[in-house]
Amino acid sequence: MNKMFLRQILIRIVIAAALLEIFSIFRRQHAFQAYIERRKITFDDFPESYAKALNDSVARNEQPLESDYVSTYTGSKIPRTIHYIWFERIYPNHEGSSGGPSIGFGSPKLCREHNPSYEIRMWNATSAREFLSNEYAWFLPTYDGYRYPVSTLHV
Repeated sequence: MNKMFLRQILIRIVIAAALLEIFSIFRRQHAFQAYIERRKITFDDFPESYAKALNDSVARNEQPLESDYVSTYTGSKIPRTIHYIWFERIYPNHEGSSGGPSIGFGSPKLCREHNPSYEIRMWNATSAREFLSNEYAWFLPTYDGYRYPVSTLHV
């Protein structure tokens, strides 16, 4: 009889723990959904003039215009530069193709086509280390001390 009583208590403890876990999962899910709901952006979050212009363009069945970044964001401090990092034969025993990043995929060419006003900057091991030496000399001991290469791309 004693074993039967202990088994019933153990079963009740396991069931209670499972129910508490299920409750905890539902509580976390509810909290997450409430958080997302509070962060939701609605049409009312935009200025009235923007909402009117958008509604008018939709009523006239107009397509949204391409954004003209240069004239729209004249005060931007973010340089219009696309960086490619290519460290050729960075691993001592590397065999196979070691051409630039345009070999194997066309993203540098596509970036030039779709972003003609951007500077395309290619980096290699020498230019990257030189940049660090000139701009972040304090970081060179850490950079040089890495056991494995920081940025690599193998085709």
